[in-house]
Amino acid sequence: MLKIRVLILVFVLALAAGALLNGISVGAGGPVLQPPLLFFVISMVISGITLFFGMEVRKYSNRQRRKDAKLMDPLLAARTAVFAQACAYTGAVMAGWSTALLVFQIPLFAARQLWNPLLEAGANLLGGLVMVIVGLIVEAWCKIPPEDGADTGSQPAVNSRESQGYARND
Repeated sequence: MLKIRVLILVFVLALAAGALLNGISVGAGGPVLQPPLLFFVISMVISGITLFFGMEVRKYSNRQRRKDAKLMDPLLAARTAVFAQACAYTGAVMAGWSTALLVFQIPLFAARQLWNPLLEAGANLLGGLVMVIVGLIVEAWCKIPPEDGADTGSQPAVNSRESQGYARND
């Protein structure tokens, strides 16, 4: 299960690493360590794939619409949950690194008058944030719904782990 605190920690660590490594590279006369705009395109494709499988899981978890989710089974639903978590963590790293580069590029804009580095950093930051949001949403869709009391003859406790979407043996 994704925790917002951990995602923020990953974001801050990536921000610090991006600032430190970029400072070392530029200080030694090297290039700015900025990923290309292709990262934005790749993040949008990955977010779209994650969202597609998340919607399939959502259909599959609804008993009335289960027949509409022809591609889905329980194993693929579990894999989708893991993929959504990986998407969120990758997005947090990408957003942290891109934020460090954006903060680095803003003061240089007055001297260089180049929009490309700012636009690339901003687009990659947006792509990372989209990945985090899609990962959080899809991971929430992949929770196991609590069982109906009519099927088992017993009602789950209100604050039990099962009622929060966890499996019974977790």
